[in-house]
Amino acid sequence: GGYLSKILKSNDTLFVAGSYSVGGYKTGSFIGYSETDRNSIDADLPFIDTGELRDIISDGNGGWYVAIGGGISYQGDPYRGVLHFNADMSLDDDFSLTQPGSSFAGTINALKLHNNKLFVGGSFNQYNGLAQTYLLSFDIPTNSIDQAFNAGFVAVPQNQVKKIEVYQNQLLVGGDFATGAGQPANYFGAFDINTGDLIYDFNANADVKQIAIDADTLYAGGTFSVFQGGTKFGMAKMNLTDYSLLPFNAAFDGFVGRVFDFKLSESDIYIGGYFSTINGSNYPGLVKMNRYDQEIDTDFNVTFDNARVESFDLQGDQLVFGGNFNQVNGAVREKLAQVNRFTGELSTWDSSVAGYPVFVKTYNNRLIVFGNMDQMNRQIRHSFAALKMPERKLLPINFISSDFGLTIRDMVKEGNMLYFAASGNQINGVTIGKLFSYNLQTQEIVNIGDFGGIPNATVDRLLIHDGKLYINGYFLEVNGLSRPRLARINLSDNTLDEWNPQLGGNTGARSMKVLNDKLFIAGNINVGNDQYAACAVNLSDAAWAGGLLSEPTPEEYYTGTDLYIDGNSLYLSGNQRLSFTPLVLSAVLKLNEQFEIDTDFVAQQLDNSSGAESLGLINGVLFAMHRIDSEFRKIFFHSPLNGDSLLSLDITFSGSAPFVGPVNTPTSYVFSDDFLLIGGNWDRVNGNAVRGLAVIDGRSVPFPDLVTSLDKPNDHDSNQWTAFPNPNHGQFQIRLHSPLAKKSQIEIFDFFGRQIHSNIIPAGAQNVDFDLNNVESGIYLVRFNNQLSKIVVQTPK
Repeated sequence: GGYLSKILKSNDTLFVAGSYSVGGYKTGSFIGYSETDRNSIDADLPFIDTGELRDIISDGNGGWYVAIGGGISYQGDPYRGVLHFNADMSLDDDFSLTQPGSSFAGTINALKLHNNKLFVGGSFNQYNGLAQTYLLSFDIPTNSIDQAFNAGFVAVPQNQVKKIEVYQNQLLVGGDFATGAGQPANYFGAFDINTGDLIYDFNANADVKQIAIDADTLYAGGTFSVFQGGTKFGMAKMNLTDYSLLPFNAAFDGFVGRVFDFKLSESDIYIGGYFSTINGSNYPGLVKMNRYDQEIDTDFNVTFDNARVESFDLQGDQLVFGGNFNQVNGAVREKLAQVNRFTGELSTWDSSVAGYPVFVKTYNNRLIVFGNMDQMNRQIRHSFAALKMPERKLLPINFISSDFGLTIRDMVKEGNMLYFAASGNQINGVTIGKLFSYNLQTQEIVNIGDFGGIPNATVDRLLIHDGKLYINGYFLEVNGLSRPRLARINLSDNTLDEWNPQLGGNTGARSMKVLNDKLFIAGNINVGNDQYAACAVNLSDAAWAGGLLSEPTPEEYYTGTDLYIDGNSLYLSGNQRLSFTPLVLSAVLKLNEQFEIDTDFVAQQLDNSSGAESLGLINGVLFAMHRIDSEFRKIFFHSPLNGDSLLSLDITFSGSAPFVGPVNTPTSYVFSDDFLLIGGNWDRVNGNAVRGLAVIDGRSVPFPDLVTSLDKPNDHDSNQWTAFPNPNHGQFQIRLHSPLAKKSQIEIFDFFGRQIHSNIIPAGAQNVDFDLNNVESGIYLVRFNNQLSKIVVQTPK
């Protein structure tokens, strides 16, 4: 529910910070829970990317039919109408209502399966040009619409079928409609199950939303006040053998009821909807009563902040319900909750939902939740959260903020202490400024320093080195002393250091790193009349130690966006481009400590690219985020020798207004085992709804291995093997430092990430010869025994 500006991995904990109000599991619009374990979400259900589901029924063979309200996205493809998922959760491509070319002109609200017939109800008036208004019969064995069935509804704007049940040879159909087959069928009718002819009109005066049948007794609920000629406010009961009304005296809101769902249980009936009173008593949204004499169970009492219950079901002694509410019994429960069915006591289970509407059903001891959702287990986490790895479950670290717009710009960790650069407000009752600390053990919050000197001062970047906290931001003073843009705090006592580089007033840093007793800064640094893309100052005396001048010309204007240090080399990304050799535009530079550009390293400007951002090294290969067409962000790997693009991961980050507007920026990432975790400001990844934090499975990426954490420097002296000679003419030898303990695979890739060779090396081998026939001159990468190395092939002329 917002964006992440920083993610930080410490051992098996992932800390995430930014500007957001909730954090939770991304699940799509179709979720299942087991009956016994509500904390884990079933992984064997299809993932509906985006869109609304109105109904889900079992196909009787372990699969599902899914009714789509409008349109959805599934695996990146758009669908309307009805989907059929097989028992293995694969999409049934042969099901004709799911064919890519199929089209319902409207929504699907209700499904009913009976004797190999699938009855489909909704607001549609045609299917693929075939006139089918509101209701159709689909023959499963022939995979086709039964054109002999025609209920004859007359298409009227806003009218639709909402519920279907079967009684003997009749379809009982409720909804919002007035005529069928030219005959009266006011909101609820009985139709011949084979032909669609109208059998009986129940003569309601408003829509019927829910139907239940117990033997020969019918229960109906909706927004009507008249049913079968009798005054019935929202609920009615009828004998289906002679269509006579039975006593059921429950008047919702004293005039017109809004009953959305109800469930029968022994002698009780649970009723949910959008109402405040029943028979004059205050029971908003949910009530339990005797189904025979309508006596209200006063021991069952559930309260809401906004009493709108759309759907519910019973599981054991629990009643699970979904709707449009934020509190239940005074506790935060967003859109989904569970209470004891006898007492109304709220369960501790909290699996709140982002989205609306929310429906629930029980199938085979599994609780199914569906609707129009993009998150579950949604928990309040104002701008800061911690997740346990690898489960990625939220830990009970919580900032209770009086400001839902709290923004954390950066954070760093030292031992049990976290330090935050943030907008000022109150957290956990403590007034905080622009820099504060948080003790993970005691949860104590301490405000550090007063940053000002200019209006709207901010702290933007933090770095810890040798017991000192380096701070960059939009400020001129710290604790009333002159510290333009850059300051240093002693972590032992949180006091301001005398270190004072005196950078220019318009300086804005994007990244800070330490190398050889110097602080290197990337961004837009102003010193006098000069503007630098990167600079360095001495840690000892704050003296200027050089910089990369950014000339303000259309071809050479370059603002640093990130900085990464490997050995004595600096990699610098920029949000513009620098033409430092003829006809070469580079978004990433390689520099030495004196800011001299390595002109052999050219991260070639990609088509439609306007620069690069976050940097890192993975097994010695440069990792960079590139902006494409200013609207999307993609991940590229570059050669550590010459900067050529090796591989673009098939990941595109984008957004849609008003959530993120045109920014869509990956801003921070870490590696954990085989997983790449990316935080930033977007709401879609590869077209799927993913907000703020994306997890990429590196095991599916052929090159390079995503196993080296950015927190751990590469140990270039710990290689288990070497290639000799290197460079070579295509013939070389892999020399192991000791005999191979077990058989291993060796792979060779070109610089586009394409595998050109692979074979298995047996256990006991120590020297292995290779002959790369017919390869062009260039740099190749060898992956063997979890080590990645480069070889240079120079084909003889």
